Amino acid sequence: MRLRQRIRDVVGWAIWPVAKPRNIHLLRFVPSLPRRRYAPPQWPTDPPVPPEGLRGTAGIQRIPELEDLAFGEQPVGNWGAIHAKGVDYLYRHGWEFMVPVAPRFQRAMHRARKTREVRPEPPAAQRSPQELAELIRAEGLRLGLSAVGFAPYDRRYTFAPAVGKHDEGTVIVCAVEQEWKPTQEAPALVAERAAFEAYTNLISRADKLARFVHGLGYRAFAQGQGGDVLIIHYGVEAGLGQLGLNGQLLTAQSGSRSRLSVITTNAEIARDHPVDLGIEKVCDECQACVRRCPVGAIRNRRTEHRGVVKAKIKMDRCFPTMVQSYGCAVCMKVCPVQRYGLPAVHEHYAKTGEILGKGTDELEGFSWPVDDQHYGPTEKPRLDSKTWLNPPGLIFDASHEAAPAVSAEQRAAQLNF
Repeated sequence: MRLRQRIRDVVGWAIWPVAKPRNIHLLRFVPSLPRRRYAPPQWPTDPPVPPEGLRGTAGIQRIPELEDLAFGEQPVGNWGAIHAKGVDYLYRHGWEFMVPVAPRFQRAMHRARKTREVRPEPPAAQRSPQELAELIRAEGLRLGLSAVGFAPYDRRYTFAPAVGKHDEGTVIVCAVEQEWKPTQEAPALVAERAAFEAYTNLISRADKLARFVHGLGYRAFAQGQGGDVLIIHYGVEAGLGQLGLNGQLLTAQSGSRSRLSVITTNAEIARDHPVDLGIEKVCDECQACVRRCPVGAIRNRRTEHRGVVKAKIKMDRCFPTMVQSYGCAVCMKVCPVQRYGLPAVHEHYAKTGEILGKGTDELEGFSWPVDDQHYGPTEKPRLDSKTWLNPPGLIFDASHEAAPAVSAEQRAAQLNF
Protein backbone atom coordinates (compact mmCIF):
# COMPACT_ATOMS: atom_id res chain seq x y z
CA MET A 1 0.00 0.00 0.00
CA ARG A 2 2.84 2.40 0.82
CA LEU A 3 4.47 1.70 -2.56
CA ARG A 4 1.19 2.36 -4.37
CA GLN A 5 0.72 5.59 -2.43
CA ARG A 6 4.27 6.62 -3.26
CA ILE A 7 3.69 6.00 -6.97
CA ARG A 8 0.51 8.07 -6.82
CA ASP A 9 2.36 10.93 -5.14
CA VAL A 10 5.22 10.90 -7.64
CA VAL A 11 2.89 10.91 -10.64
CA GLY A 12 0.77 13.60 -9.02
CA TRP A 13 3.77 15.88 -8.56
CA ALA A 14 4.86 15.18 -12.16
CA ILE A 15 1.58 16.29 -13.73
CA TRP A 16 0.95 19.12 -11.26
CA PRO A 17 2.69 21.84 -13.35
CA VAL A 18 -0.12 21.35 -15.88
CA ALA A 19 -2.95 20.61 -13.46
CA LYS A 20 -2.46 23.30 -10.83
CA PRO A 21 -5.10 26.06 -10.76
CA ARG A 22 -3.31 28.68 -12.80
CA ASN A 23 -2.78 26.19 -15.65
CA ILE A 24 -5.67 23.79 -15.22
CA HIS A 25 -7.81 25.59 -17.82
CA LEU A 26 -5.31 24.38 -20.45
CA LEU A 27 -6.64 20.86 -20.01
CA ARG A 28 -9.63 21.80 -22.15
CA PHE A 29 -7.32 21.50 -25.19
CA VAL A 30 -6.45 17.88 -24.33
CA PRO A 31 -8.43 15.22 -26.25
CA SER A 32 -11.00 13.35 -24.22
CA LEU A 33 -10.56 9.72 -23.24
CA PRO A 34 -13.36 7.22 -23.93
CA ARG A 35 -16.06 7.35 -21.28
CA ARG A 36 -19.01 5.33 -20.08
CA ARG A 37 -22.37 6.58 -21.18
CA TYR A 38 -24.75 7.19 -18.31
CA ALA A 39 -28.15 8.84 -18.56
CA PRO A 40 -29.23 10.27 -15.19
CA PRO A 41 -32.85 9.45 -14.34
CA GLN A 42 -35.44 12.20 -14.11
CA TRP A 43 -37.10 12.62 -10.74
CA PRO A 44 -40.84 12.82 -10.03
CA THR A 45 -42.02 16.37 -9.47
CA ASP A 46 -44.27 15.52 -6.51
CA PRO A 47 -42.25 15.11 -3.27
CA PRO A 48 -43.05 12.02 -1.16
CA VAL A 49 -45.09 12.66 1.97
CA PRO A 50 -43.32 11.42 5.13
CA PRO A 51 -45.18 9.14 7.56
CA GLU A 52 -46.45 10.67 10.76
CA GLY A 53 -43.42 9.81 12.88
CA LEU A 54 -40.99 11.51 10.50
CA ARG A 55 -42.79 14.77 9.83
CA GLY A 56 -41.07 18.00 10.71
CA THR A 57 -40.74 21.47 9.22
CA ALA A 58 -40.27 22.47 5.62
CA GLY A 59 -36.71 23.12 4.46
CA ILE A 60 -34.36 23.99 7.30
CA GLN A 61 -34.76 26.07 10.44
CA ARG A 62 -33.55 29.61 9.74
CA ILE A 63 -33.45 32.66 12.01
CA PRO A 64 -33.74 35.72 9.74
CA GLU A 65 -32.51 38.19 12.34
CA LEU A 66 -29.29 36.24 12.81
CA GLU A 67 -28.88 35.75 9.07
CA ASP A 68 -29.00 39.52 8.67
CA LEU A 69 -26.59 40.09 11.53
CA ALA A 70 -24.13 37.57 10.12
CA PHE A 71 -24.24 39.08 6.65
CA GLY A 72 -23.83 42.60 8.01
CA GLU A 73 -20.83 41.58 10.08
CA GLN A 74 -19.10 39.51 7.40
CA PRO A 75 -20.44 38.06 4.11
CA VAL A 76 -19.99 34.33 3.57
CA GLY A 77 -16.40 33.33 2.78
CA ASN A 78 -15.58 31.19 -0.24
CA TRP A 79 -14.24 28.02 1.35
CA GLY A 80 -12.21 27.00 -1.70
CA ALA A 81 -10.53 30.40 -1.88
CA ILE A 82 -9.85 30.57 1.86
CA HIS A 83 -8.24 27.12 1.78
CA ALA A 84 -6.66 27.35 -1.67
CA LYS A 85 -3.49 25.53 -0.63
CA GLY A 86 -5.51 22.65 0.76
CA VAL A 87 -7.49 22.44 -2.49
CA ASP A 88 -4.18 22.41 -4.41
CA TYR A 89 -3.16 19.37 -2.36
CA LEU A 90 -6.48 17.68 -3.13
CA TYR A 91 -6.09 18.19 -6.88
CA ARG A 92 -2.48 17.05 -6.85
CA HIS A 93 -3.41 13.82 -5.08
CA GLY A 94 -6.64 13.32 -7.02
CA TRP A 95 -5.08 12.96 -10.46
CA GLU A 96 -6.27 9.33 -10.84
CA PHE A 97 -9.95 10.26 -10.95
CA MET A 98 -9.38 13.66 -12.55
CA VAL A 99 -7.26 12.77 -15.58
CA PRO A 100 -9.88 10.77 -17.53
CA VAL A 101 -12.53 13.48 -17.08
CA ALA A 102 -10.60 16.74 -16.65
CA PRO A 103 -10.46 17.82 -20.33
CA ARG A 104 -14.24 17.56 -20.71
CA PHE A 105 -14.76 19.14 -17.31
CA GLN A 106 -12.60 22.13 -18.20
CA ARG A 107 -14.35 22.58 -21.56
CA ALA A 108 -17.71 22.57 -19.78
CA MET A 109 -16.49 25.09 -17.20
CA HIS A 110 -15.03 27.36 -19.90
CA ARG A 111 -18.32 27.46 -21.81
CA ALA A 112 -20.32 28.00 -18.62
CA ARG A 113 -18.21 31.01 -17.62
CA LYS A 114 -18.87 32.57 -21.03
CA THR A 115 -22.60 32.72 -20.28
CA ARG A 116 -21.92 35.66 -17.93
CA GLU A 117 -20.85 37.76 -20.94
CA VAL A 118 -23.97 37.22 -23.05
CA ARG A 119 -26.31 40.23 -23.33
CA PRO A 120 -29.45 38.94 -25.07
CA GLU A 121 -32.00 41.03 -26.88
CA PRO A 122 -35.09 41.96 -24.81
CA PRO A 123 -37.77 39.25 -24.91
CA ALA A 124 -39.93 39.40 -28.02
CA ALA A 125 -42.96 38.18 -26.06
CA GLN A 126 -43.83 38.77 -22.43
CA ARG A 127 -44.39 35.54 -20.54
CA SER A 128 -45.77 35.11 -17.06
CA PRO A 129 -43.49 33.78 -14.29
CA GLN A 130 -45.42 30.50 -14.39
CA GLU A 131 -44.96 30.16 -18.15
CA LEU A 132 -41.23 30.77 -17.80
CA ALA A 133 -40.98 28.15 -15.07
CA GLU A 134 -42.74 25.56 -17.22
CA LEU A 135 -40.64 26.36 -20.30
CA ILE A 136 -37.29 26.30 -18.48
CA ARG A 137 -38.05 23.19 -16.44
CA ALA A 138 -39.19 21.29 -19.53
CA GLU A 139 -36.04 22.30 -21.41
CA GLY A 140 -33.80 21.31 -18.50
CA LEU A 141 -35.37 17.86 -18.37
CA ARG A 142 -35.06 17.54 -22.15
CA LEU A 143 -31.35 18.33 -21.84
CA GLY A 144 -30.93 15.46 -19.38
CA LEU A 145 -31.06 17.09 -15.96
CA SER A 146 -32.66 15.02 -13.20
CA ALA A 147 -34.53 18.02 -11.81
CA VAL A 148 -34.84 21.80 -12.12
CA GLY A 149 -36.01 24.09 -9.32
CA PHE A 150 -36.41 27.83 -8.80
CA ALA A 151 -35.60 29.96 -5.75
CA PRO A 152 -35.33 33.70 -5.01
CA TYR A 153 -31.82 35.16 -5.07
CA ASP A 154 -30.55 35.92 -1.55
CA ARG A 155 -27.40 38.05 -1.34
CA ARG A 156 -26.76 36.73 2.18
CA TYR A 157 -25.72 33.43 0.57
CA THR A 158 -23.29 34.95 -1.94
CA PHE A 159 -19.55 34.70 -1.31
CA ALA A 160 -17.99 37.95 -0.18
CA PRO A 161 -16.09 38.90 -3.38
CA ALA A 162 -19.20 38.41 -5.54
CA VAL A 163 -21.81 40.31 -3.48
CA GLY A 164 -23.57 42.80 -5.76
CA LYS A 165 -22.24 41.25 -8.97
CA HIS A 166 -25.22 39.07 -9.88
CA ASP A 167 -28.71 39.54 -11.20
CA GLU A 168 -30.85 39.43 -8.07
CA GLY A 169 -33.88 37.87 -9.69
CA THR A 170 -34.23 34.10 -9.72
CA VAL A 171 -31.79 31.27 -9.12
CA ILE A 172 -32.33 28.21 -11.30
CA VAL A 173 -31.16 25.09 -9.49
CA CYS A 174 -29.99 22.22 -11.69
CA ALA A 175 -29.54 18.69 -10.35
CA VAL A 176 -28.04 15.52 -11.79
CA GLU A 177 -28.12 12.15 -10.08
CA GLN A 178 -24.73 10.48 -9.72
CA GLU A 179 -24.54 6.88 -10.93
CA TRP A 180 -25.74 4.45 -8.25
CA LYS A 181 -23.52 1.39 -8.71
CA PRO A 182 -20.02 2.93 -8.47
CA THR A 183 -21.12 5.15 -5.57
CA GLN A 184 -21.79 2.06 -3.45
CA GLU A 185 -18.07 1.24 -3.66
CA ALA A 186 -17.05 4.42 -1.82
CA PRO A 187 -14.42 5.19 -0.69
CA ALA A 188 -12.96 4.17 -4.05
CA LEU A 189 -11.51 5.52 -7.25
CA VAL A 190 -14.59 4.45 -9.24
CA ALA A 191 -16.89 6.33 -6.86
CA GLU A 192 -14.92 9.56 -7.06
CA ARG A 193 -14.66 9.29 -10.82
CA ALA A 194 -18.45 8.89 -10.97
CA ALA A 195 -18.79 12.12 -8.99
CA PHE A 196 -16.48 13.98 -11.35
CA GLU A 197 -18.37 12.58 -14.35
CA ALA A 198 -21.66 13.73 -12.83
CA TYR A 199 -20.33 17.26 -12.30
CA THR A 200 -19.07 17.38 -15.88
CA ASN A 201 -22.44 16.34 -17.29
CA LEU A 202 -24.25 18.71 -14.95
CA ILE A 203 -22.17 21.76 -15.90
CA SER A 204 -22.52 21.05 -19.61
CA ARG A 205 -26.30 20.77 -19.35
CA ALA A 206 -26.64 23.83 -17.12
CA ASP A 207 -24.64 25.80 -19.68
CA LYS A 208 -27.07 24.76 -22.42
CA LEU A 209 -30.03 25.66 -20.22
CA ALA A 210 -28.55 29.13 -19.57
CA ARG A 211 -28.23 29.65 -23.32
CA PHE A 212 -31.87 28.61 -23.70
CA VAL A 213 -32.78 31.35 -21.20
CA HIS A 214 -30.73 33.79 -23.31
CA GLY A 215 -32.93 32.82 -26.26
CA LEU A 216 -35.99 33.80 -24.23
CA GLY A 217 -34.51 37.28 -23.85
CA TYR A 218 -33.02 37.17 -20.33
CA ARG A 219 -29.55 37.24 -18.86
CA ALA A 220 -28.39 33.95 -17.34
CA PHE A 221 -25.06 32.96 -15.81
CA ALA A 222 -24.31 29.23 -15.39
CA GLN A 223 -21.95 29.14 -12.41
CA GLY A 224 -20.45 25.71 -12.91
CA GLN A 225 -18.93 23.81 -10.00
CA GLY A 226 -18.55 25.93 -6.90
CA GLY A 227 -19.52 29.30 -8.30
CA ASP A 228 -20.21 32.44 -6.32
CA VAL A 229 -23.03 31.25 -4.06
CA LEU A 230 -23.83 28.63 -1.43
CA ILE A 231 -25.53 26.14 -3.72
CA ILE A 232 -27.04 23.88 -1.05
CA HIS A 233 -29.02 26.84 0.31
CA TYR A 234 -30.77 27.16 -3.05
CA GLY A 235 -31.34 23.43 -3.31
CA VAL A 236 -33.28 23.61 -0.03
CA GLU A 237 -35.18 26.76 -0.99
CA ALA A 238 -36.14 25.27 -4.38
CA GLY A 239 -37.67 22.25 -2.65
CA LEU A 240 -35.23 19.70 -4.07
CA GLY A 241 -34.27 18.32 -0.66
CA GLN A 242 -33.32 18.98 2.94
CA LEU A 243 -30.03 19.20 4.80
CA GLY A 244 -28.71 15.98 6.34
CA LEU A 245 -26.52 15.61 9.41
CA ASN A 246 -23.62 14.99 7.01
CA GLY A 247 -23.91 18.59 5.78
CA GLN A 248 -25.12 17.54 2.33
CA LEU A 249 -28.41 18.10 0.54
CA LEU A 250 -30.46 14.91 0.67
CA THR A 251 -32.92 14.63 -2.19
CA ALA A 252 -35.83 12.19 -2.10
CA GLN A 253 -34.59 10.16 -5.04
CA SER A 254 -30.84 9.86 -4.48
CA GLY A 255 -30.00 11.44 -1.13
CA SER A 256 -26.55 13.02 -1.18
CA ARG A 257 -25.79 11.24 -4.47
CA SER A 258 -27.05 14.43 -6.12
CA ARG A 259 -24.83 17.01 -7.79
CA LEU A 260 -26.04 20.61 -7.93
CA SER A 261 -25.26 23.73 -9.90
CA VAL A 262 -27.07 27.04 -10.27
CA ILE A 263 -27.89 29.65 -12.89
CA THR A 264 -28.51 33.23 -11.80
CA THR A 265 -30.86 35.21 -14.05
CA ASN A 266 -32.78 38.47 -14.19
CA ALA A 267 -35.91 36.60 -15.32
CA GLU A 268 -38.78 36.64 -12.86
CA ILE A 269 -39.71 32.97 -12.66
CA ALA A 270 -42.35 31.37 -10.46
CA ARG A 271 -40.49 30.07 -7.42
CA ASP A 272 -40.68 26.69 -5.77
CA HIS A 273 -40.79 26.36 -1.99
CA PRO A 274 -38.98 24.42 0.74
CA VAL A 275 -40.60 21.07 1.49
CA ASP A 276 -40.83 18.70 4.42
CA LEU A 277 -39.49 15.32 3.31
CA GLY A 278 -38.95 14.09 6.86
CA ILE A 279 -35.18 14.16 6.28
CA GLU A 280 -34.25 15.68 9.65
CA LYS A 281 -36.20 13.02 11.56
CA VAL A 282 -34.72 10.29 9.35
CA CYS A 283 -31.23 11.57 10.16
CA ASP A 284 -31.98 11.78 13.88
CA GLU A 285 -33.25 8.18 13.91
CA CYS A 286 -30.47 6.85 11.67
CA GLN A 287 -27.15 8.61 12.41
CA ALA A 288 -25.24 6.02 10.36
CA CYS A 289 -22.97 8.75 9.00
CA VAL A 290 -22.20 9.91 12.55
CA ARG A 291 -21.25 6.40 13.69
CA ARG A 292 -19.40 5.33 10.56
CA CYS A 293 -17.27 8.40 9.79
CA PRO A 294 -13.72 7.03 10.12
CA VAL A 295 -12.50 10.14 11.97
CA GLY A 296 -15.62 11.27 13.82
CA ALA A 297 -16.09 14.44 11.76
CA ILE A 298 -19.92 14.48 11.89
CA ARG A 299 -21.79 15.84 14.88
CA ASN A 300 -24.98 14.19 16.11
CA ARG A 301 -26.80 17.41 16.98
CA ARG A 302 -27.61 20.69 15.28
CA THR A 303 -26.62 24.16 16.46
CA GLU A 304 -27.06 27.64 15.05
CA HIS A 305 -24.44 28.96 12.63
CA ARG A 306 -24.94 32.26 10.79
CA GLY A 307 -28.66 32.04 11.49
CA VAL A 308 -29.09 28.47 10.22
CA VAL A 309 -29.65 25.49 12.51
CA LYS A 310 -27.54 22.60 11.25
CA ALA A 311 -24.89 20.04 12.20
CA LYS A 312 -21.60 21.69 11.31
CA ILE A 313 -18.92 19.31 10.03
CA LYS A 314 -15.53 19.15 11.79
CA MET A 315 -13.45 20.08 8.76
CA ASP A 316 -10.14 19.64 10.59
CA ARG A 317 -10.98 15.93 10.52
CA CYS A 318 -13.03 15.64 7.33
CA PHE A 319 -10.78 17.40 4.82
CA PRO A 320 -7.48 15.58 5.53
CA THR A 321 -9.38 12.29 5.38
CA MET A 322 -11.08 13.16 2.12
CA VAL A 323 -7.86 14.08 0.32
CA GLN A 324 -6.13 10.83 1.32
CA SER A 325 -8.89 8.33 0.54
CA TYR A 326 -10.35 8.99 -2.91
CA GLY A 327 -12.72 11.63 -1.59
CA CYS A 328 -13.81 9.32 1.27
CA ALA A 329 -17.64 9.76 0.95
CA VAL A 330 -18.31 7.17 3.66
CA CYS A 331 -21.07 9.47 4.90
CA MET A 332 -22.66 9.29 1.45
CA LYS A 333 -22.23 5.53 1.07
CA VAL A 334 -23.85 4.67 4.44
CA CYS A 335 -26.88 6.96 4.01
CA PRO A 336 -30.08 4.92 3.54
CA VAL A 337 -31.70 7.71 1.52
CA GLN A 338 -28.78 7.55 -0.92
CA ARG A 339 -28.83 3.78 -1.22
CA TYR A 340 -32.54 2.99 -1.21
CA GLY A 341 -34.32 6.26 -1.99
CA LEU A 342 -36.55 8.12 0.44
CA PRO A 343 -39.88 6.46 -0.54
CA ALA A 344 -38.46 3.05 0.45
CA VAL A 345 -37.15 4.51 3.73
CA HIS A 346 -40.57 6.04 4.42
CA GLU A 347 -42.38 2.78 3.67
CA HIS A 348 -40.10 0.70 5.89
CA TYR A 349 -40.41 3.18 8.76
CA ALA A 350 -44.21 3.26 8.50
CA LYS A 351 -44.29 -0.56 8.79
CA THR A 352 -41.57 -1.16 11.38
CA GLY A 353 -40.70 2.13 13.07
CA GLU A 354 -37.08 1.55 12.04
CA ILE A 355 -34.70 3.01 9.44
CA LEU A 356 -34.16 0.75 6.43
CA GLY A 357 -30.71 -0.87 6.45
CA LYS A 358 -29.58 0.60 9.77
CA GLY A 359 -26.95 -1.59 11.43
CA THR A 360 -26.51 -3.89 8.41
CA ASP A 361 -23.29 -4.54 6.54
CA GLU A 362 -25.08 -3.93 3.24
CA LEU A 363 -25.61 -0.30 4.20
CA GLU A 364 -22.97 0.51 6.79
CA GLY A 365 -20.05 -1.69 5.76
CA PHE A 366 -17.27 -0.20 3.62
CA SER A 367 -13.83 -1.11 2.28
CA TRP A 368 -11.10 1.31 3.30
CA PRO A 369 -8.74 2.01 0.37
CA VAL A 370 -5.79 2.88 2.59
CA ASP A 371 -5.38 -0.66 3.97
CA ASP A 372 -7.67 -2.61 1.58
CA GLN A 373 -9.68 -3.95 4.51
CA HIS A 374 -13.47 -4.26 4.82
CA TYR A 375 -15.06 -2.82 7.95
CA GLY A 376 -18.45 -3.98 9.13
CA PRO A 377 -21.07 -1.86 10.89
CA THR A 378 -19.30 -2.09 14.28
CA GLU A 379 -15.72 -1.61 13.00
CA LYS A 380 -13.60 1.33 11.90
CA PRO A 381 -10.07 1.75 10.55
CA ARG A 382 -7.45 2.51 13.20
CA LEU A 383 -5.91 5.83 12.29
CA ASP A 384 -3.12 7.67 14.04
CA SER A 385 -4.67 11.11 14.31
CA LYS A 386 -1.30 12.87 14.65
CA THR A 387 -0.10 11.68 11.25
CA TRP A 388 -3.41 11.06 9.49
CA LEU A 389 -4.86 14.51 10.14
CA ASN A 390 -1.58 16.22 9.29
CA PRO A 391 -0.16 14.49 6.20
CA PRO A 392 3.13 15.84 4.81
CA GLY A 393 2.59 18.67 2.34
CA LEU A 394 -0.99 19.51 3.33
CA ILE A 395 -1.38 23.15 4.35
CA PHE A 396 -4.81 23.44 5.91
CA ASP A 397 -6.09 25.30 8.94
CA ALA A 398 -9.76 24.57 9.56
CA SER A 399 -10.01 27.46 12.03
CA HIS A 400 -9.21 29.94 9.27
CA GLU A 401 -12.66 31.13 8.21
CA ALA A 402 -14.38 34.45 7.81
CA ALA A 403 -14.45 36.69 10.88
CA PRO A 404 -17.08 35.77 13.49
CA ALA A 405 -20.43 36.73 12.06
CA VAL A 406 -22.08 38.07 15.21
CA SER A 407 -21.05 38.55 18.83
CA ALA A 408 -22.12 36.16 21.56
CA GLU A 409 -24.30 38.92 23.04
CA GLN A 410 -26.10 39.52 19.73
CA ARG A 411 -26.67 35.80 19.26
CA ALA A 412 -27.97 35.30 22.79
CA ALA A 413 -30.42 38.16 22.30
CA GLN A 414 -31.92 36.52 19.19
CA LEU A 415 -31.89 32.81 19.97
CA ASN A 416 -35.10 31.36 21.37
CA PHE A 417 -34.33 27.65 21.20
